[in-house]
Amino acid sequence: MFNINKMIIAASAAVLVSLSGMANAEGKIAVIDVQRAISNSDVAKARIETFSAQPDVKETIATLEALKADGQKMVEKLRAEEAILSAEQKAELQKKIQGVQSDMQYEGKKLQQANTELEQAIMRELNPYIGKIIDEIVQQEGIGLLLNNNPQIVLFSDTSYDITPKVTERLNKQK
Repeated sequence: MFNINKMIIAASAAVLVSLSGMANAEGKIAVIDVQRAISNSDVAKARIETFSAQPDVKETIATLEALKADGQKMVEKLRAEEAILSAEQKAELQKKIQGVQSDMQYEGKKLQQANTELEQAIMRELNPYIGKIIDEIVQQEGIGLLLNNNPQIVLFSDTSYDITPKVTERLNKQK
C-alpha cells in the first residue's frame, strides 16, 4: 500500500542529506525548539508560578480534584453494588457520574483556556527578544541551516546540534 507520510518523510530525509553537504560547506546545522526555549526561561517560570498561585486557579484545581474524587467514588459504588441496585438506581447513579464528568470538562476547559492565554502572553512578551537572540547565535556560531526541532521535520538530532539551551540562557539575560 502506498503511504504518503512515508513518502514525505523519505523526501524530507533526502533533502536533509543533500542539504547537509551544502550546509557543511557554508556553515553548521543546528536545531531549535523555540517554545521550549521560551517556556524554560526565568520569565516564563515566574509567570507560571504567579498564575498557579492565583486564588481562582487554585480554586479551579481544587474543584477538579474534588470532582475527580467524587466521580471515582460513584464509579466504585456502581461497580461494587451493581448486582443489588435496581435499574432506576443504576440509571440515577450513571446520570450523576455523567454530571460529574460534564462538570470536570467545564472546569478543565476553563483552566486550559486560562493556561493558553498565559502561554500566549508569555510568547508575546518574549517574542521581540527571541529573533534577535537566534540571529546572534546563528552569526556567532556560523550556522548555515537552522531547523525547527519538530519530530515531523527532524527525524533525529544529537543534543550537540540543539541551540535551545543557549537561546534560553540569553533570554534570561535579557530580562
